Amino acid sequence: MKLSLKKSTFTLILIVMALIVYSIESALPPLVPGIAGARLGLSNVFVLYSLYALGWQSALWVVIARSILGPLITGAPISMFFSISGSLFSLFTMIVIKKAGRDKIGLVGVSVCGSLMHSFGQMLMAYLFTKTALILTYFPVMAAISVPCGIITGVAAGWVLKITRSVQLKNKSKKHKNKVQPERII
Repeated sequence: MKLSLKKSTFTLILIVMALIVYSIESALPPLVPGIAGARLGLSNVFVLYSLYALGWQSALWVVIARSILGPLITGAPISMFFSISGSLFSLFTMIVIKKAGRDKIGLVGVSVCGSLMHSFGQMLMAYLFTKTALILTYFPVMAAISVPCGIITGVAAGWVLKITRSVQLKNKSKKHKNKVQPERII
């Protein structure tokens, strides 16, 4: 999984930005009082951006770095397991849906599906830690929170893609440089 110097540099910038947003968001109280883990997930804007602007390899690097370094930076290393499981489920789902639903499902739809699968991955990890099936009853609550969060994150990522569309990141060939084109948003 080799990235060009330009893509690697831009991916590193996205990782740093995702970590900053992750750290800020981790310091804030949950969106819904009493619902642990209920966060907007604004660092996912950078995952979505990298997926659409740079490709799945770049998005994978952003996910791995954010999921490992974020919990270490914020002083919650145990949450690394929840972060990585949710993020990998989310990214895999977004890759598949983006590819399969190219003309049918826009960026916001991909984001919502990713948000739902992030919650699913975290619930699965919680089950593996606790060995208590009752914890899975928490998923409908997290799913209800995931949908609006996925919409907000998708809209934000679409906005960033739109304002940066003149940035040249992907090379189709040596003769033709492909500018970042915002995908269908909704």
